[in-house]
Amino acid sequence: MNFAIACIIAGLLIIAVSVFFAYLNRFSTKKCIACLTLGVFFASFFLIIPTQWLTDGKEYFSPILYRLTSSLVFSLKTISSRPDIDQIETIALEGWMRSVYIITNYAIFIAIPILTSGFILSFFGDTGEKIKYYLRFSPKCCVFSDVNENSLALAESLRRDHKSYTIVFCNTKNTSEDFLERAKRTGAVLLYKSCVALKPSFRFGCFEYYLISVNEDDNIRYAEEMNAREIIRKHAPNNPVAVNVFFRTLTKVKVLESVTDDSRIRLRFINELALFCNHLVSRNPLYRTPDGGKAISVMIVGCDVWGMQMLKTVIAAGQIDGYSLKIRVYDKNAIKCESIFYRQCPELKNLPLDIRFIETDVSSFEFLDVIRESNDATYICIATGDDDLNLDTSISLFKYFYRRNGFRKELSPPIYARIKNDIITDNMTGRNESYLRERNIELFGTVKSYFYDGYLFDSFAEQLAIGVQLCYSEFFNLEKGSDTYKERYRSALHDYYESDYNRRSSMAAALHLSSKILMCNGEITGNNPFSEENIQKYIEGLSKTDVFEKLVANEHNRWNYYMAADGFSCAKTDEVKAYYNTETKHKDTKYAMLHPCMIPFDDLSSLDDELTEFEDANGFPRHGDFIKYDRLIVSQLPQIVEYAKSASGYKK
Repeated sequence: MNFAIACIIAGLLIIAVSVFFAYLNRFSTKKCIACLTLGVFFASFFLIIPTQWLTDGKEYFSPILYRLTSSLVFSLKTISSRPDIDQIETIALEGWMRSVYIITNYAIFIAIPILTSGFILSFFGDTGEKIKYYLRFSPKCCVFSDVNENSLALAESLRRDHKSYTIVFCNTKNTSEDFLERAKRTGAVLLYKSCVALKPSFRFGCFEYYLISVNEDDNIRYAEEMNAREIIRKHAPNNPVAVNVFFRTLTKVKVLESVTDDSRIRLRFINELALFCNHLVSRNPLYRTPDGGKAISVMIVGCDVWGMQMLKTVIAAGQIDGYSLKIRVYDKNAIKCESIFYRQCPELKNLPLDIRFIETDVSSFEFLDVIRESNDATYICIATGDDDLNLDTSISLFKYFYRRNGFRKELSPPIYARIKNDIITDNMTGRNESYLRERNIELFGTVKSYFYDGYLFDSFAEQLAIGVQLCYSEFFNLEKGSDTYKERYRSALHDYYESDYNRRSSMAAALHLSSKILMCNGEITGNNPFSEENIQKYIEGLSKTDVFEKLVANEHNRWNYYMAADGFSCAKTDEVKAYYNTETKHKDTKYAMLHPCMIPFDDLSSLDDELTEFEDANGFPRHGDFIKYDRLIVSQLPQIVEYAKSASGYKK
């Protein structure tokens, strides 16, 4: 009797251990099922030893050997789903222990066919992963188009913040083992099929795609195919299917601005470079000069895609009344970069802007001699495309400016070096954090630091931009809680997420809000421009007519420079009239990259009168006051900030 109980306890312990190891290997289908299968095998071995059937009152050459051999045969039969079930009734036990024994065996008999078939199927392509996908139920399913550094970083952040989400990676057949291991650790389902072929299911509360392949042409192609597939609309859950399209090249995504008007598919365009540069300048405003002066001098070292986007961001963000802006760009292909820049932004040639492209090899010894023209630099961004070179250059520039400024660290300009490698950044910001801080050097741009859910979609800067979009739609003028209020909110969010034109414009306006507080208050109290104290001073300052009008004029000037940096040119009045005559209803001229309002602020009133008269004569609806939107941003800045704080879980 004691021997039987000991065997049963051993069998139960083996099952418990196998379940524990299966949990540890839960991210690998094969290993998880293998642990459970082995656990069942050895548990069956111990559980069958004490049955009366093994002895049956007969004499054997070696009863112990017979028992072990018979148990082994029984375990093999269990694995092959052909056990002798009746023999479990012969156990010489009574009471609750007998019930435990019988229930455990029957549970094993039920589980083993499922485990065995699952283990076998796991060797056939992604069949096991498909089964895992169809057995999942969760509030949200996040589908990634590819397995790469960016998608893995974002998936890992989603898993940290949202344990209940289902994560799916597509196109995994030819993925490297290292990436697959990282993907498995997130608990993701790994499918061979394309994300376009995956059907949204009612088992999930909502469905969200992340088109985040390294090849942005694939992302755009996937977005177009998803819009064309009826299956997505047919099988989508009640909530809309969200499709996040990641890209870097602006011209490639413009065709997707109107790719769908179907409310069941919500497209959201994410320009990685613009978003990253906006966040950098938002955290570190240009007006924070080392000497507290009003001369902003930006030095950009390296003009690859990062440097080019940083240049455009600085041009718009640096339009601050009372401050001068000078930009110097250093690159070994500076002449070519300048040609590309003005081809993309032709209108900037017509605007007063102190900018020069200087050709030099950053890695050469002569570089420090060439930068003498930037001796007054107040803001340095380094983005050569080479992590090691960026780090070395940042240290060299610190030493140069530290010596030039009389060995006074407080006068050295802040240096922002773009480092993509997480290992370098972790090492430098960990054990060597003080080394960088003492030299006023900040590393930015790692995949891990940017590709996470809270940063890409739910940051305070993002909520400020949504607040700007709400402001443009006159949302804050409505009565709270009314049906119109709710409908306007939904409409503004739709316009923000599904039009990259609106999103870029709102982000640029949000980036400049702290500068408006500075211009209105004359200073920023503390490090947080959006503190209650600063906002209250701003409200008081707006009561002065001259201050209000100055801010409105500056907002229009900022918008002019932003639009020019975004590639727009000024549309002549005759062109606008011709456009009206060829359309049944008014649309933005953004498709031709033209806009009639890109003129000096003082000329806006006459333009408004001229076009209004033309519209009325031709039966078009009144276009509206062109200055209205500039006034809204200035007057409703406190409401924009209040909305962003409440929407982002803002902490003081």
